[in-house]
Amino acid sequence: MDTKGAIRSLSCGALLATWATLAGAAEFDGPVVRVLDGDTLEVLNNHHPERIRLSGIGCPENRQAYGQNAKYAASALAFGKDVTIQMHGHDKYTSTLGDVILSDGMNLNQELVKQGWCWWYRKAIDAAQESLYNEHARSPPRPNSMDLETIRRISLARHLFELGNTTLRSSNDLHLFATANLLQDAVEAFLIAVGDHVGAKIDQHTAFDKYFVSINDRIKPKELPFKARLLRLNLIRVAAKHHGIQPARDECNRVAISVREFFDEVSTSLLGVPFATVSALDLLDEGEIKQLLLEAKACRETNDLKGCVINCRKVIFLAVERNYDIAMFKDGEPRGLLDAFSSAPFYARNKEYIDKYVCDPTDFIVLDHSKVDQELLTQGIDTTTFWNIRRLTPEVYRTGDKEWIIQHDFAKLDGGFLADKADYVFSTTVDVLLARQTAKNAVKYKNQGSYQMKLARGNVPVYRKADTI
Repeated sequence: MDTKGAIRSLSCGALLATWATLAGAAEFDGPVVRVLDGDTLEVLNNHHPERIRLSGIGCPENRQAYGQNAKYAASALAFGKDVTIQMHGHDKYTSTLGDVILSDGMNLNQELVKQGWCWWYRKAIDAAQESLYNEHARSPPRPNSMDLETIRRISLARHLFELGNTTLRSSNDLHLFATANLLQDAVEAFLIAVGDHVGAKIDQHTAFDKYFVSINDRIKPKELPFKARLLRLNLIRVAAKHHGIQPARDECNRVAISVREFFDEVSTSLLGVPFATVSALDLLDEGEIKQLLLEAKACRETNDLKGCVINCRKVIFLAVERNYDIAMFKDGEPRGLLDAFSSAPFYARNKEYIDKYVCDPTDFIVLDHSKVDQELLTQGIDTTTFWNIRRLTPEVYRTGDKEWIIQHDFAKLDGGFLADKADYVFSTTVDVLLARQTAKNAVKYKNQGSYQMKLARGNVPVYRKADTI
């Protein structure tokens, strides 16, 4: 039989599997002397470093989301250790393709898949190994593993989309030019975020239509939906922006619906959450405030908008307002420690003020607006955003027994009002808390502790250092 003809008749997948089988016998031993990224190492072979590309898998690049995490995971497992390289040929960059086997028999390629730091390529894995990779493979990273930049880009996409819908509702046809550009920018921001999340190679030189190719290559066998409609949006934007051709209103309406459906479907299938609720919430530290925000998020997802905004206001109470609670002064003026902990204005810290002005429990909160603004600015929080949240949500109060009291303001809890404001309240509340946490974590304190000095012998005089004049 003609060998060359037989090889030509093999499919790409069968050829790779055959190659892996034939080349599997070629191997060498050596220490790992360098880890370049999650799937690329350098191993000494006869005293010379040889670059090894882990066969059958792909990790995010170092500059991409979780690229550094994948690199650290590979380093922790293999750096400085003696390994066996089972060679499977070379890639297009002349790096050796291979499986890295640790001294305890662990397959590094499979372990990185198992830990969720990379993807595996079905065509590059032979049939005998496929079940192992299927067993270890995980779904793409969930929102709690998204980095802040990815989350912010998705939030930007949502903001641009909302602006596009606002201009679309205008009766002025000139606003349709803005609609086309805003919708296109929203889609691009979203695709870049998703691309980073799944490790697709997208940069400033990538053409819009190639976004789909790069991402689809990383999420196989899945594919991004609505490709044809979104490419049509790109053409509308180009015609409007570069040639001054006014978009048709009917077409803009159809495209806007497609964009929203695209966002919802991809967010659910690849990110695991509805598009409307992707936020920096998952980056917050565990605690009561995060739990309340999780409850607000759950309310939003079940369309309980009233519960969503009430929980957001509870968060604002715990984060800021409770520091201005004057209930401790209702029986007189506390002195010392309790008084020092209050941020309320001095004029309100007395029984006379409380008797005269406090009619409802929520009246126990007396804000010093200047002090609040100063605190917010110090933490990098937009003051307008904070006061907007307070204006759009009902007042709440928590008693000393941790019982919540809600002021049921009909104007703020009306269904029509909430439909327009709930998403804004939720997303901005999360932003405020994340900024507050970031500022808090940036503050460094010296370690506190007590120290003892053990004397070598008894009756040794010990003197305190004299004061400096």
